[in-house]
Amino acid sequence: MAQISDANSLYKSALVASCANCHGTNGNGLIDASIPLINKLTSAQILTQLQAYKNGTRNGTIMPQLAKGYTDEQLITVADQLGKNQ
Repeated sequence: MAQISDANSLYKSALVASCANCHGTNGNGLIDASIPLINKLTSAQILTQLQAYKNGTRNGTIMPQLAKGYTDEQLITVADQLGKNQ
């Protein structure tokens, strides 16, 4: 059972790691970057934005393409991992 939990945790970490390339570790941002900070958003706010990118109701440079590559379940996982649960 511990192996399943470890694998699930690793999977979630891997999904979120791709966000760090632009948004910094845990969404804390990167120095001198023009990328939005996401570290203060709730999970619901992040999910709303990710879904908007995926379905085309929000424009962006790279986020629409990235979001379309994830399943809805994966977007929920990313939002839950990065967002503040308030």
